Order: sequence, then C-alpha cells, then structure tokens
Amino acid sequence: MIDIILKGITLGLLLSILIGPVFFTLIQTSIEKGFFQAIAVAFGIVCSDIFYITVSYFGLSHLFDSRWFKDYLGIAGGIILILFGVFSLLKKRNKSSQAVTVDNNGGYVKSFFKGLIVNGVSPFVVIFWIGVVSMVSVEYNFSQKEIISFFVIVIATVFTTDLTKAYLAGRLRPLITTRSLRIMNTVVGIALIAFGIRLMFYVF
Repeated sequence: MIDIILKGITLGLLLSILIGPVFFTLIQTSIEKGFFQAIAVAFGIVCSDIFYITVSYFGLSHLFDSRWFKDYLGIAGGIILILFGVFSLLKKRNKSSQAVTVDNNGGYVKSFFKGLIVNGVSPFVVIFWIGVVSMVSVEYNFSQKEIISFFVIVIATVFTTDLTKAYLAGRLRPLITTRSLRIMNTVVGIALIAFGIRLMFYVF
C-alpha cells in the first residue's frame, strides 16, 4: 500500500507542475474572483480527469487479460508518454502562458464548467491518461482495487496542489518567469520520456 501511495503522490505532483492553460486559468481566477471561485475551477478540472481515467480504464479493462494486448498497449503507452514529454520540452513560453479570459460576472457554476472545459477540450489530456492507464496496468501490475486506490491518490494530490496554487496565486504570479517555466517544462518532459522508455523496455 505504501508503494501505491508513493507512486500516486509522485504522479499527482508531476501532473501538478505541468504548465498550460489550466494552470494560468486557475491562478487568474483566484486573483480576479477569489479563492472559492478557484476551488470551483479546480473541482471542474478534477471531474474532467476522473471522466477520462474512467473511460480509459474501463474501456480497455476487458482486454487486459490478453498478453498480446498488454504488449501492444505497453508499446503504445510508452510512445504516448514519450511524445507527451517531447511536447513539454518543445513547448514555447508564449504559448504556455496564455490564460483564458475571466468573466467577472460569472458564478461558481460557470467557474466549474470553465475548469471542466479548459481541461477537457485538450486532446493531450485523454491521450495522457490512456498512457498512464497503460503504464499502471502493464508495468505496475496492480489489481483493480489497487488501481482504483492509485488513481484516487493521484486525483487527491492534484486537487490538493491545485488548491494550494490558487491560495498562493498572489505570491506565485511574480515568480512565474520565462526561466522558471522553461525549467519546469524541461523537468516534466524528461520525466515523462523516462516513464515512456521504461514502459517500452518492460514490454520487451
């Protein structure tokens, strides 16, 4: 169980430092609308992730008993993680810093759907979760109960860190420089590439 907790927290923290529209939407909402509006955005983000995790896992779970499927899934998942890592390494500052315009007249429901949509419309989100589900199912060899526990820990970690970022938004904003963004994207990219290569080597 400790292994599941550590791996879940590690992946959750890795996801939390990904820099993109969701990150800046969360911070800007906190600054312009307040912490509780940012909570609604964070909840929308989490619901979007839960939906994609559920679809990715249960849409493929009936095939996990097949060895050939696990092999192909491991290769596909490894490639996805590597490509996602390369994308993070090549991401430009001017693209990653774009934040969604905030409507000051919106309420909690609108903030919730903002988080849901901003996170949900990105094709990389579902692709990433398919890659993660592949890694957990093939390499970690968790049981269904352990997989559920793992993703609960991942989501709880992401949600907690999102709330922390929103709370500290006023202090974080001056620290978000071109150099810090480049460093964070580089670290995340290298980590994802390493996960992908490890997954592919596990299959072979």
